[in-house]
Amino acid sequence: MTRWFVRIVLGLVGLVLALAIAVTFVDWNSYRDRIARAVSDQLGLAVRLGGEIRLSLLPGPAFAAEAVSISAPLSGEPVAVADRIAVDLDLFDLLQGQVSIGSLELDGVSLTVEQVAGAWQVRGWPVADGAQNGTQSSDAGANGISIGALKLRNGRLSVIRPDAAPILLETIGGTLSGTLPTGPLDWAVGFAVGGEEVAVSGRLRPVPISDTQPEDSRTAGTELSVRTDIVLGGTVMTISGRLLDDGGLNGRMVLEGDNLSDLMARGTRLASAVMAGDEDTTPSKPLGPNIPHKLDMQVERRGNVTRLVSRTLSLGETSGNLDLTIVERDKLHLAGTLALGILDIGPWLQGTEEARDNTTGRSGEDSQAGEDARESDIVLPFAGTLDVSVEGIALYGGVVQQLDAGFAFRDDRIALTRGQALMPGGTSLSLAGDVFLSTGRLFSGTLNVDSGNLPDLIKWAGLSIPGDVRPGRLATARLAAGVDITDDDWQLSGIKGQIDTSRFAGGAIGSMNGTVRQIQLTVSDVNLDAYLDDDMIRDALSESEESASSDRPDTLHADAPGTVNLAFPWAEDTGTDIMFDVNMVHWRGRRYDRLRAEALLLPDGVQIETVSLEEGNGRLALRGSISRRADRQNTPKSNGVDWGLTANLSVERWTLPLLRAHLPESLPYLDALGAKAISGGMTLQGDSRQMRVSVETSLLPEAQDGEAARLALNGDISMLPEAGNLSGFDLQGQLDHADLAPLARLMGADMVQSVPVDVTFTAVSAPQPATGPAGGAPRQPVQLRISGALAGGQMTVSGVVDDGADLALTYTHPTAVNATSQLMPLMPLADEMAPLSLEARLIGDAAAGDDDGAVANWSLQDVILRNGAGSVSGMLGLRDGRNLSGRLAVAGLDVSSLSAGHDGAPVTGDAAAEPTRLSASLSPLEDMRGTVALTLQTITLYGQRLTAPNAALILTGQTVRLSLGEGAQLNDGTLTGDVVVSGGSTPGFTGNLSASRIDLAAALTGSGLRPVLSGQAQAQMDLGARGDTVNDMIAALTGEVTVTGYAGSLNFLGVPGLVRSIENADSPRAFLGGIGGFLKDGESRFTAMETRITLDEGVALIERFGAEGDWGQFNLDGQVNLADALMDIRGQLSLSRPLDAPAIPVRYQGPLSGPSVTWQSRLLERFVLAGIERKLRATLLNRFETQDAAAQTPAETNPGAAVFGRAFDVLKKLQEQQKAQKQKNNTKEDDRDGTN
Repeated sequence: MTRWFVRIVLGLVGLVLALAIAVTFVDWNSYRDRIARAVSDQLGLAVRLGGEIRLSLLPGPAFAAEAVSISAPLSGEPVAVADRIAVDLDLFDLLQGQVSIGSLELDGVSLTVEQVAGAWQVRGWPVADGAQNGTQSSDAGANGISIGALKLRNGRLSVIRPDAAPILLETIGGTLSGTLPTGPLDWAVGFAVGGEEVAVSGRLRPVPISDTQPEDSRTAGTELSVRTDIVLGGTVMTISGRLLDDGGLNGRMVLEGDNLSDLMARGTRLASAVMAGDEDTTPSKPLGPNIPHKLDMQVERRGNVTRLVSRTLSLGETSGNLDLTIVERDKLHLAGTLALGILDIGPWLQGTEEARDNTTGRSGEDSQAGEDARESDIVLPFAGTLDVSVEGIALYGGVVQQLDAGFAFRDDRIALTRGQALMPGGTSLSLAGDVFLSTGRLFSGTLNVDSGNLPDLIKWAGLSIPGDVRPGRLATARLAAGVDITDDDWQLSGIKGQIDTSRFAGGAIGSMNGTVRQIQLTVSDVNLDAYLDDDMIRDALSESEESASSDRPDTLHADAPGTVNLAFPWAEDTGTDIMFDVNMVHWRGRRYDRLRAEALLLPDGVQIETVSLEEGNGRLALRGSISRRADRQNTPKSNGVDWGLTANLSVERWTLPLLRAHLPESLPYLDALGAKAISGGMTLQGDSRQMRVSVETSLLPEAQDGEAARLALNGDISMLPEAGNLSGFDLQGQLDHADLAPLARLMGADMVQSVPVDVTFTAVSAPQPATGPAGGAPRQPVQLRISGALAGGQMTVSGVVDDGADLALTYTHPTAVNATSQLMPLMPLADEMAPLSLEARLIGDAAAGDDDGAVANWSLQDVILRNGAGSVSGMLGLRDGRNLSGRLAVAGLDVSSLSAGHDGAPVTGDAAAEPTRLSASLSPLEDMRGTVALTLQTITLYGQRLTAPNAALILTGQTVRLSLGEGAQLNDGTLTGDVVVSGGSTPGFTGNLSASRIDLAAALTGSGLRPVLSGQAQAQMDLGARGDTVNDMIAALTGEVTVTGYAGSLNFLGVPGLVRSIENADSPRAFLGGIGGFLKDGESRFTAMETRITLDEGVALIERFGAEGDWGQFNLDGQVNLADALMDIRGQLSLSRPLDAPAIPVRYQGPLSGPSVTWQSRLLERFVLAGIERKLRATLLNRFETQDAAAQTPAETNPGAAVFGRAFDVLKKLQEQQKAQKQKNNTKEDDRDGTN
């Protein structure tokens, strides 16, 4: 028995060995189709074996097949494919009825799993009836399959979810060992999802239930304890706990890492792949800050409810907590809260900026990838709500407090139901809307901002308010807008806001690529005066002027489009529409209405549809465009770039408010030009190298009707686009102005009458060659010509202007006095009614100029001025800007009228303009030095004939001295002395003159005074004064004047008539009524006259004025106020006859042009009355004697004799009464009357 048993065993062993050897030598590839059919029949699928097949029995059953493909039998749809499948079973376990896999290798396996009726299965794999009915073999979980080593290489798994995008796991590789599904089991697997590498490792161990359950609920059996680590970049997620029968977990989940930026970037790509099925192969971009992070959550499950409670939540230095409740229904539902402390957002923003910088300059492939990423809609696999609360966000040195938000997760969107925060400056921010996950739309909602302290909010935002805003302004602000964001565009619609009391509304549309398509803004009323301070504006302007002056080039420079970086990279290729409307603007006390601007901004220019503004009755409008274009000459410095410009500016009754506000110093010049308003237009068209210019304007004296001047200009100008400097021009124009005298007076000229101008001009300069020095003035000379009417005469200016100038000047006028009264009131003439002509040549040379290129060498040559018999000829030269030289010959001129108008009469009309400042007039001479030789021949000076062949004008920097030189004569008498004028802030003069012969009447007449004296005299004058105007000089005049006269006459005193009046007076009334006229008018010859005057601060103290003749003596003293042209002089007239005539006291008082004269002398009255009485008594005595003789001699009867006698009786009685009354009056008045 034993022997047979041994034989049988040995036979079986031999049979197995023989069978194993036979199997080894069988070519199984020839049975490939049969094996495929057998497997197909077993699986119910079409199996295809396309590669080599190997089969062995020892040491254990092993099978290997290559190029395996499994597909559906009818449709042929692939179910699974593998590059190689190799399996090795344990023979002894197999003989015992157990499946034990020694090793299993799967290379290049690719299959798809999907969720059907809540269960996962391989797509296309037949489902067993038990599985379809929801039942499972009882042995399935009791007996596990032992796997010694499962090796995966280069696997691919596609996961199909209902109502969601598929998930693709690629490059699956790793190992697995243990017993499925009961454990123990260990695994280490790696795969890629959406381009992100994920590593998963862990272990599964059975644990007796008694170890985990309370004492009263212990039952037999085991539970599975699991721990797995999921590694994504530098972040590790550890999940540990006990697996429940339904696949749930009770345990703990910990997420920890040291680089939140990397986790957010990788998590974003991974979530996109899981939720949308996207595959992005580009490197992940950093998002957020590089800070450590940790999330430790306790996971508890009861039934279909899972609770996740955070034990630890930290983001850098910020702590918080997160609680979630997940309910498993048809779709996962979650509800939870997230709370954080104070979060420093600075590192987050820095990380975002670094991400933006790292992506700058990348090709459009990224943009296209972003668009492709949203080709399919994203459907959230869960629904629910999440409340987020952040204690504060530290940003820009401030803290955004009480940040609360509520999120509702829906199928294709995340609704922000409540988003609000308290920002610095008492500003509340609220945002609500929907974040869409579907294709097309991204966000749609509303934004509201309400600030109660706008300055603090502006400062916190890192912005600055220009200048010092008035206190209490820019205080509050409100903003409400609708926000819509799509894949391609963003839009702010229905903007409504208010800053202080100014309301605004509008909207904006742009593209997600960073461009703006449209901006529209409407503002109600803006009161700039309430915000801007005049001092602040002035300081800003001075700073801009200093900046401009410091950057000003040394040569002529014109602001041109080429100098401006006119580029709008944020504008769309088709243009960005800008629409701006302001109903009313208050600024600098003026009101502007209906400010409107419409423009189209292009990437390389701007097209202005309209810019209009109204102010009062005036209106301004602008249309045009400016764009970059190719340079026709393509010079190296221009980089092939030129600018095209088209502009049309029109104004109507425009009062120049902006110019008046920004440049208040221009107001006097505008007023002097009569430019209260302007009307007209200007057009520009062309490119930088050739631009057509046309200007036509009218200056209006008022903002209504009328016209003060007209300017027309047209022609071509060219510029260098590489520098924006003026290169050449060809301009023609006309200027017609009614009166330039106010402007001339403002600039220091003494013009009283109107000066009309009507001239035409041309200026031509060839364009500078492109190879010329960029940034410099035009090197080609300028041909200049000006001709037309000036103050009733004809003028021409023609010549060449380059670095210097060479100009020929001519001027003619038919009436000299009209020309000089309008242009040069102080110009002496020979014949006022004769024509006036002037010829000169002006030459300027900048070769020796200053470093700034200013012309320093000037010469006025070939000067010829003619008027009647008078002339001025010679030349003047100025070198180095301060050395003056020359020689002038002056002959036959008359300066008798230079003092006209200083007779004390009030100045009115145009002559009442502000007096000329001598400091300004003398300032050009302050730094000048040199000598100008003068030859004066037969000059009429204040009625005197002056000849000075060797006179000179000597400049010494601060002083100008007129030296008469040797041989000077006045009225053929000797004349010596000089006059020195000093400059400075308060100019002054000193003069010392001595003349042996002057004509008194001519001197007074030439000074604008009445010729109250006539005759010859000698004079000595020593005078001086300081003042900034002529009136100031007169008011400060000091010195002494002595005049000694020869035979002459007093032309204001009628002594002969006065004597006759005294001698022939027949009644007191007739005498008293006529004596005043003799003291004011008439002529009295004198044989000697002497005057001594001391001047002190503009007051002439007449110490002595005495004149005598055969009629007697006349003496005066007193004072004359020269500044006010008033006099107060007293004296007496002593008559040589009648004998014993008393002296007459006289007082002259009032204006110099017509003083009043008063006198009072009782002695003179008595003297005259006594003479009258003597004559009357003599007459009466003769009558009485005749009457007595007639009474003694009988006469013929005469009827009239009785009447005549009666009359004499009455006359006698009247005489007695008169004597009595006279005696009575003398008694009362003798005490108060005396001899004067």
